[in-house]
Amino acid sequence: MPQLHRLTVRAPSFLDSITAPNLNSLTLVDNVVIIPSPRTVSLRLGDFLHRSKCALTALDFFWHGTLDELFVILSSMPTLESLSCHSDLDMAFYERMKSPSSILPRLRAFSLQPGTRMIRPFMGYPSPHADAIPVIDMVESMLADGMLESVNIGCLVVKILGKGAKMRLAALNALPQVRRATISPLLPTGCSASAMDPSSRLHLEVLLKVFHHYLTDRDVPVQSFNFSDGLWVLGQVSSSWRSATLSDKSLWSTINLAVNYPPHVSNMETATGRTVSFTMYDEEPLNNVPTTILSETTNEVLTYILGRSGDVPLNISLHFPTKYPELEDVVSSVWRPFFSLLSSEFPRWRSLNLVAPAPIWGDFAAIPEDRLKLLEKVHATIPRTLCLMPVLDRCKNVVDLAIGIRRSDGTPINQNPVKMTRLLQLQVDAPCFLDAITAPNLKSLTVMDKAFAEFMFPTSFFPDFIRRSKCSLTDLVLHWNGSTEDLFAILSSVPTLESLSCDGDFEVLFYEGMKSRTSVLPRLRALNLQRHVERSRLPVQFITKLPVPISDATPVIEMVESRLASGVLQSVSVSDVVVNTFSDMAKGRVAILNATPGVKVDIQQFAAGVTSPFGFMFTA
Repeated sequence: MPQLHRLTVRAPSFLDSITAPNLNSLTLVDNVVIIPSPRTVSLRLGDFLHRSKCALTALDFFWHGTLDELFVILSSMPTLESLSCHSDLDMAFYERMKSPSSILPRLRAFSLQPGTRMIRPFMGYPSPHADAIPVIDMVESMLADGMLESVNIGCLVVKILGKGAKMRLAALNALPQVRRATISPLLPTGCSASAMDPSSRLHLEVLLKVFHHYLTDRDVPVQSFNFSDGLWVLGQVSSSWRSATLSDKSLWSTINLAVNYPPHVSNMETATGRTVSFTMYDEEPLNNVPTTILSETTNEVLTYILGRSGDVPLNISLHFPTKYPELEDVVSSVWRPFFSLLSSEFPRWRSLNLVAPAPIWGDFAAIPEDRLKLLEKVHATIPRTLCLMPVLDRCKNVVDLAIGIRRSDGTPINQNPVKMTRLLQLQVDAPCFLDAITAPNLKSLTVMDKAFAEFMFPTSFFPDFIRRSKCSLTDLVLHWNGSTEDLFAILSSVPTLESLSCDGDFEVLFYEGMKSRTSVLPRLRALNLQRHVERSRLPVQFITKLPVPISDATPVIEMVESRLASGVLQSVSVSDVVVNTFSDMAKGRVAILNATPGVKVDIQQFAAGVTSPFGFMFTA
């Protein structure tokens, strides 16, 4: 990268893939909780500088190794003018830095900040220095050389800060060259000033309840490898908060991770083991969830998290990138080792939400079936129908199962269905998946994701599944695009149904049938009908017809009134109904219905050339 002048990397391993002969500024943010070997950092940085032959002038980095290795790095950069180091260094460092001109002859700006508080909160703060004299001596000596123009020493803790040291420190802070020199005495309680936070005196039970709410009461789940959020942040507040985060294994038992593609050109492995090269780009974040690039460091972090969780059951959400369908069989060389490390704890898996390419699902299918007895909930997104049966074979004991597919091809299932006696809740993205399952105790079923609503729904899948399973279904969510008669054939096969939510383009015959066929759904307590509102997300070639308004509102109103009059129905929601004629009398009847508790009826009058709220131009 001959044009690169400024570089920031989050792990030293990234330096292996870069050569930058004109680099001036380097920031090495190794802000992870499991610190890589300092020797690895030293070698990689040294190799990078030797390979690039750059005249580096500014360096900002975190350091957790020995002094000798640190000074080897510093000695290799004689052109350095600005050094910012985040580290917990002992007194020997301050002694050797009294004469920086022998190591960094051009140094003009020097900043030293403690590293443990930001990087390894669970390890506790470093032991305080005996007194402030060596630090003050170093700053005075560095300034005396005449080259240094800016000094910033932050938040050092010492056992003794005498009156003389305080006076010298005050004199330093009065100098224009010194931006800040902060040295604090150790408090009598044996901890730093953060312990004086009143929240640190909360009972452990209360503190843990607060932590659990902080981690769970949010729209976007806490990402386990985002070190600016979650437990990593809580552990930085004070020693008591850090102790609390370490005392509760359940805090560490939820693992959420959205994986990104590797940076730049990376070697990827296909399902057949063939290695290929691709130029990758960032995966688009899903619902503002930050993504992480897997590396050796993330494996070390995962090892730490698994160790902290002890023997507590694990709840795992792992999303591999899916931005490029052509790469659905391709995996990075670091993905499978990461999943293998996670799989080493599969007897503890309680819930699994996994979006992954075929090779990862192959690794999941290789887990012994009898070792997943604790697994109760699986939400899986597979790349193709071929992956389905091996996945289902590992889910025989689950209670809650959702199977999604990135591309529905309608491939029939030609194997014996998997019997799932414990399954209570099932969601499938393609109706053909019902042929793969027998669930005698199923209560709740969602068939066909809205993303596939434009594909035809073969009617036989549903009745065959109900007949084979002999289940008493009580809740059904259905995304429908077939005929009215086929829909009634399905509804007639589930007389135990108490809740129906159906998304489709309903004809007048449907509303009339729901009014007149009183034997259909005799136990129905909740009804939710909605027109296709997701169609605008489909490619144009998949849209076979546009929504057409019905003649008038009367069939819809009479259906709702009739069902409510039976005394069984308690909740009704009918949305996005468009009619050609919406008379004042009909509007009055709708107003009366909407005044009834638990009832919502939304009817709009068709206007030529007006785009609907869900993205289509209505046609007459």
